[in-house]
Amino acid sequence: MARRLIMMLVLILNMLILTTAAQAVVVINEVMPTPSAGDDWIELYNDDMVDLSLDGWRIDDSSSTIRSFVAGDVVAAGGYMIVEVGSRLNRDGDSLHLWDADDWGVDKLSYGDV
Repeated sequence: MARRLIMMLVLILNMLILTTAAQAVVVINEVMPTPSAGDDWIELYNDDMVDLSLDGWRIDDSSSTIRSFVAGDVVAAGGYMIVEVGSRLNRDGDSLHLWDADDWGVDKLSYGDV
């Protein structure tokens, strides 16, 4: 009985790990904290074969949330999304974190002084 329980727990843990890895298909691909014109922006890339809704996701820098996503925010399969963030990006360098709707860290990118 104990062996069967252990095998079931291992199976559940493997499923959780695979599910989390499967969700990590969107990455912070590029940032532009000082564009020559317009707002600062962050580019996301979806490396999956299906469109992905970002409803409930967010991007944080080291001090606050700089963008929260809502229903209708979708990154196309194999596509890119430009996320304009006003002048919220730190010109002295910072770290950006992409979080999914369940507060799982999906990606992190650090950049230096620009």
